[in-house]
Amino acid sequence: MFETKANQFNLHNNQIASKDKVIEEEIKKMIDAIVQINKRIEDINKFNELSFLKSKEIIPIVVFLNMPFISLPFYDNWIKESLMKDELNDITYLPNKNLFMLNINELELYGDVHEQIKIEQIFSELSTDASQSFLTILSRIKGESPLRNRFLDKIYSDFFQIK
Repeated sequence: MFETKANQFNLHNNQIASKDKVIEEEIKKMIDAIVQINKRIEDINKFNELSFLKSKEIIPIVVFLNMPFISLPFYDNWIKESLMKDELNDITYLPNKNLFMLNINELELYGDVHEQIKIEQIFSELSTDASQSFLTILSRIKGESPLRNRFLDKIYSDFFQIK
């Protein structure tokens, strides 16, 4: 299950990276997405239209436009502190536990190796090895050849009618 957000760090926070400003402004964007996807998952048990999802394994993934280091556990403590401060203790799905966050470009590049590794395996590796990033794992799996965004390839071929 994907929850997509067109969120990115504002330019000032991206350049200065003041801890207080990041927590105040950027972590809130992450918290909003986490709360929203948790509500969407709860809806599965509330609405008959979604009953076909009850027997499925749900892997919640929040996709952002551009949030630095979002696929790493870098923000986890700040997120947990903010959830407790906002009295959102009943959140079931949490980052790097059973909810994952990444940027759209990472998801698009994952499409190039999706047959070789499950996305939850990548996040599992990230949670245990801080020296890795989502893209370094993808590159290691891909090997010598560079990662390609297959979605852009399709858009270009459709636009230029290349066969």
